[in-house]
Amino acid sequence: MANQDVIHAYRHLYRGLLEAVCYAPRARRVIQTQIRRAFRRPGSELDADAVKRTMWFLKAAARECGLEHRVLKNLIRVATHREFHGRLGIRGWRKVLISKSMSAR
Repeated sequence: MANQDVIHAYRHLYRGLLEAVCYAPRARRVIQTQIRRAFRRPGSELDADAVKRTMWFLKAAARECGLEHRVLKNLIRVATHREFHGRLGIRGWRKVLISKSMSAR
């Protein structure tokens, strides 16, 4: 693919993601790091059909608070936890669940 196609795909996906998360600041940061990683991964190729399907999903998520919106919200929440707990040195969900159950007592 041409470099211009990659730039257009990045911009369309980023705008679609911003609309789908309603420009929330925390979600913005997470989606920005996720999409940057995906587009900067060495040896990766752009799949136009995948971009098109993703845009359909994002438009549906932005349109109403239905299933698509909840799925995207949970994906962002998981990415946030992974990033935050990775910085703290906590590995895996098991330790997060254990720490939450200990604090609930």
